[in-house]
Amino acid sequence: MQQVTYTVQGNQLPLTLITTSPLVYNQSEILSVSGGSTNGLVTYNLISGPCTLAGNQLTANSGTGSCMLTAMMAGNTNYNPVYTSTTTVTLALAPQTISFTINAPSSAAYNTNFTVAASASSGLPVSYGSAGSCSGGPTYLMTNSTGTCSVIVSQAGSTNYSPATTVTQYVTATGPLVTMTPTSTNLGTVYLGITLDPVVLTVQNTGTATANLNPSLTLGAGTNKLDFTLIANFPPFNLCTSTLAPGKTCYIAVVFYAGNTGAVSATLNLTTNSPGSPLQSTFSANVIDPQASLSPTSLSFGTQNPNSNTTKTVTLKNTGTTTLSINSITVTGTNASNFTLTASTTPCGSSLTAGASCVIDVTFKPTAKASYSASLQLTDNSITGSTQSVPLSGAGN
Repeated sequence: MQQVTYTVQGNQLPLTLITTSPLVYNQSEILSVSGGSTNGLVTYNLISGPCTLAGNQLTANSGTGSCMLTAMMAGNTNYNPVYTSTTTVTLALAPQTISFTINAPSSAAYNTNFTVAASASSGLPVSYGSAGSCSGGPTYLMTNSTGTCSVIVSQAGSTNYSPATTVTQYVTATGPLVTMTPTSTNLGTVYLGITLDPVVLTVQNTGTATANLNPSLTLGAGTNKLDFTLIANFPPFNLCTSTLAPGKTCYIAVVFYAGNTGAVSATLNLTTNSPGSPLQSTFSANVIDPQASLSPTSLSFGTQNPNSNTTKTVTLKNTGTTTLSINSITVTGTNASNFTLTASTTPCGSSLTAGASCVIDVTFKPTAKASYSASLQLTDNSITGSTQSVPLSGAGN
């Protein structure tokens, strides 16, 4: 009888794959297992994902996604091979930092440029930004002479790298800083041919460098070239020259001559090497030329019977070149009640255009044998005076 021998192999203890998760992009780890029974050769298998497996060394080739792995421990005469379950390794973004390779200056003058350079540890391109007293990047322009320029560098990250912490360097702005006040002057209503006292503008340099000054006048429509004039000497004011040192004040004087009727205007432009150039100050005025002429200049009614009426006229003419505004026409004086204003065929209203005329009718009525006197008064906006008078006289017999 022949004897048959059978070999029966058992199962190993469960096998567990030990990994690091998450695994950062471009980093590697050494895989290992625990469990099993044979302590035999372990082989590792990459099932899927953006990783590289060399023996038991796993390397992440991306910062996003995951890799799936298994491991097997070999069997022997007593045990069968044992396999791990599928293990997932999550991938993570790698950190990065930014460093300046060319630093910003500690200070820079208004309207000058400087250039910086920076790089990210990831090798990805960086982005440049600005805030405050500058613009641009990586070549920056100083846009103010006060305050601080912030030079800002960032890197937004990628599928492999997380965003870098933004880095900032600060630059102190320097240079002239010029102000001019007031910014506008309304000279109001001015009569033709009148010269006003100069308007004085205050110019200050509150910056850190000398300012260059160049004032000029731009005339508005309908304005004669001699209506507004810059004057060079006006004691006791220290009038501006071509430069103004830091911390100093000077003055600009503009004189106005009403040489043309109507709305006139001008703009003073102050060109400087300071922010906001040119600075501007505007001037405006309304030039009028109303002139009231009363004819006759006196009015005598002679002698007449008591309680009888006599009417005579006074002609008002505007001999000026702009409208005459008539505020009131009244009779005043001791015997004002004996002289009354009556309606005329061409009555005077509230205004009279240039060259036009109107008629004022005055009626005299004596009440007794006596001498009478009063005054016809006209108030207006005439350059010859706000009140014109015509003496009135008469008698009763």
